[in-house]
Amino acid sequence: MITVRNPIVRILSAYESKRVMFEFDPFWHRNFNDFVERINRGVLEDEHFKPQIGFGLGAHFDFIARFEYQSEWVPVLFEYLKSSTKNWQELSKDSQIQSAMISRSTVLARYKSDLQRVLSAYSLRSFEIVEERYQADIAKFGYREEVSAMKALVMIREASLGTNGGLSGESF
Repeated sequence: MITVRNPIVRILSAYESKRVMFEFDPFWHRNFNDFVERINRGVLEDEHFKPQIGFGLGAHFDFIARFEYQSEWVPVLFEYLKSSTKNWQELSKDSQIQSAMISRSTVLARYKSDLQRVLSAYSLRSFEIVEERYQADIAKFGYREEVSAMKALVMIREASLGTNGGLSGESF
């Protein structure tokens, strides 16, 4: 099993996380689109910026758990654990496991929030850079339709704002 995340949202989350972590470093106070350009040029190297396809180095995964759809795969995983784990009663009391058991409405709310964050952060140019850089992740882990829909919304937003897809995105 491997757990993966939509690369479009993953890179934005990595930027937001690093920006908070290094709040006094002037580098992290540039805008997101500049950050994407730096990743594209190879200026930034970090585990959080690498394609997920390289995780596990060629291992075969019998199950791909997409982070965004926890409400679908977590119950199946826990049923498996319950049937194969003698100490399930103790395991099920663990707060991390309890927090992983999220509802479908929570998943939908998270998706809506992720989509709003993507639309406020990405220019079309930065979206296309991330889409190209992580195309193997998008294909292998089943994110093509979701990424295409996000891209269409970014294109509509840019058309309505009259922007040219450049890297002049707003800072957060």
